[in-house]
Amino acid sequence: MSQVKMQKDNQLKTIPVSELTDYLIDGWTMLPNDDSQQAQEAPVKNNQTSEITKQDVINALQNVDVLNAAITYLGDHQTSDELASFTTSHHNNIGFSAAYAKTGVRLWQWITGKDTKTFEQRWPEKCISHKRASGCFHNLIVNHEGINDAVGLAQKVASFHWRQITHICDPSFVGKSLPKVDEKPQPTEKSKAKWFDITGAEVLQVKGGGTQILWDSKRIWLPTSQMKHVNGKLSIPEWLSQKNDM
Repeated sequence: MSQVKMQKDNQLKTIPVSELTDYLIDGWTMLPNDDSQQAQEAPVKNNQTSEITKQDVINALQNVDVLNAAITYLGDHQTSDELASFTTSHHNNIGFSAAYAKTGVRLWQWITGKDTKTFEQRWPEKCISHKRASGCFHNLIVNHEGINDAVGLAQKVASFHWRQITHICDPSFVGKSLPKVDEKPQPTEKSKAKWFDITGAEVLQVKGGGTQILWDSKRIWLPTSQMKHVNGKLSIPEWLSQKNDM
């Protein structure tokens, strides 16, 4: 048997056996073969030929920007307590199902960068195809046969919930383009070192890595490497002058 008839309220559909689990989860009932012969077909809608299928959604999820948006949409529809606990406790047919609760929320957290308890932006948003993503999700990926990276994991989770995200198949739908590599931190301007002018110091001797000077009637040893000509004047770092009470 390659197809079965499903009923929900006054709706009747014939679906491939491969989609049976999805429909049962969604509240549909499978009709026995003898009953299905007596059931009346639901009225045919004018736009039935353009009805979105699971394969349509799977095709749309091949675009990584669309995939980012789909996972974000599903996670945003988790309740606050579900996000905080990485579980699904409200069986309301929105958000992630219990079968993918923790995995889904972790994917959502990676993409959005949000804290699951405060819902504030805590980390930068990142694409699910980010070069570090597969490494971060490795312990989850290895448990799924045929899945080799974070993108494949996210596609599997999103396609399981395909009825909630049929809007991504709209030609006008715009996905979520996010960084695929970590942004290099902007270099901060180092504070300029403050120098102390020792013009007039009398050099007494140079030995090893040190130079002895006579400064205000006091003999002081200074590291030769710290003595520089700054703006034409012999100088040492200000911290070194303070250290030697100059």
